[in-house]
Amino acid sequence: MLFRSDAITQYKFYDDGIGGGHFTLNGIAQAEQTHITVSAANLANFGYAAASSTSAERLWVQAYDGTEWGPWASWIMASANQRPVVSVANASLKVGASTAIAGLFTASDGDGDTITQYKFYDDGLGGGHFTLNGIAQAEQTHITVSAANLANFGYAAAGSTSAERLWVQAYDGTEWGPWASWIMASANQRP
Repeated sequence: MLFRSDAITQYKFYDDGIGGGHFTLNGIAQAEQTHITVSAANLANFGYAAASSTSAERLWVQAYDGTEWGPWASWIMASANQRPVVSVANASLKVGASTAIAGLFTASDGDGDTITQYKFYDDGLGGGHFTLNGIAQAEQTHITVSAANLANFGYAAAGSTSAERLWVQAYDGTEWGPWASWIMASANQRP
């Protein structure tokens, strides 16, 4: 028995439309819940754009050999959120000085989501404290600050030489990232 091996000339795709992602052809979004036929020659220009939030949807494909369409095959395409990450380094301030917190860390999000909030924690061991709009904040308490208000959030060093651990995490509108910590020292200035 001989089998012939025909070249695939076309593909047909289908997106169930449930997860919010969509196919693209030449960079243009394609309608969901529609059969999209793509030539084998144009397959390199066909893609998938994930949803902007965490979701999953079923996608379908079938191939055409110039004579017959093969059976449909499907898979689940999941759009997963990448949690934001905060980078910090140990720092020190002159005893009794204060500084804006925004300059002490950087935050990034792997899928480009905007950071909408930050959460801070002061272990309370060194005598310094966070401030919001110039008002001292309680130690050993989670303090949530919107990204829009971050410029008004600061840290006031202790009145004597000391050090304490501070913590920060970022929120991308979907998930909180992991906590990052640093040591904040209150030190005398050298003469």
